[in-house]
Amino acid sequence: MLRCVIDTNIYVSGLQFPRGNPRSLLNRAEVGEFLAFTSAPIQAETERIMLEKFRWSREEVAFACGKLWRFCEAVQPRVKVKTCDDPDDDKVLECALEANADYIVSGDDDLLRLGFFKGTNIVRARAFLDLLRGQ
Repeated sequence: MLRCVIDTNIYVSGLQFPRGNPRSLLNRAEVGEFLAFTSAPIQAETERIMLEKFRWSREEVAFACGKLWRFCEAVQPRVKVKTCDDPDDDKVLECALEANADYIVSGDDDLLRLGFFKGTNIVRARAFLDLLRGQ
């Protein structure tokens, strides 16, 4: 089964917009079509953005994110990475290393420009969904 780290921007888009590729990706993760991995820093950033940028209440964030975190396996990265221009992106690479992920799914241009990191492909949600359809 494919192992995938989902970037914060995919979680945020999937929560904020009920239609589209990010939401489809989260739905497919929820039903177990692939193994989704996360980490405490990714979770914290997702929750912070929903609170601060989208002005969700703490209760809304706790409910929606709690549902997400139940179907994602949380890992605790042991290796620090300093690869990206934006240090916030390094947490996604760290999670992927710890999870031994096949893919990172992201909408972040800096990560997408890498394309590949130590055995992990970095793709957009649409490309990952196409990959799942082809299996």
